Amino acid sequence: MRALLLLLVAATAVHPASLKVLRADQAAAIAPEVGAGNVVVVHYWAQWCGACLKEWPRLAPALKELGRDVRVATVSLDPKAKASELPAVLARFGAGGWPAYLLDAPEPDPVVAAIDKTWDGSLPATFVYDRQGRRVASLIGTTDLHLLRAAVAQAEAAK
Repeated sequence: MRALLLLLVAATAVHPASLKVLRADQAAAIAPEVGAGNVVVVHYWAQWCGACLKEWPRLAPALKELGRDVRVATVSLDPKAKASELPAVLARFGAGGWPAYLLDAPEPDPVVAAIDKTWDGSLPATFVYDRQGRRVASLIGTTDLHLLRAAVAQAEAAK
């Protein structure tokens, strides 16, 4: 009986995403890598960011509802030393099934320059890309779910 219970628990556990560590100058490659001709949502966050942690419980389910053709990636700006903790943190919030990255970026300027020159580096930040890899929305700060859904619809409609 105990073996059956352990088997059931293992089968239903949320498996954390694997984590890929990238250099700051590789940030712009995330959306094309994840996208493969699909709409892409890339969410930047960090464990040290209170607003980031606060929004995960409502953001993760909303991201899951975006549809099969929308790809999601999470990008942590935590220190590289925290890399081993991140998959479990994402899994705890229900965000463990997407490609997950940690940018080894002690300075945010290279990341900002690679993603959106108008972004001031504030977290959380969510960027939406159309199927051609063009950024159609930059949602800086706590994600407004209505704006996120509208941006995804705009990206899906883009030719």
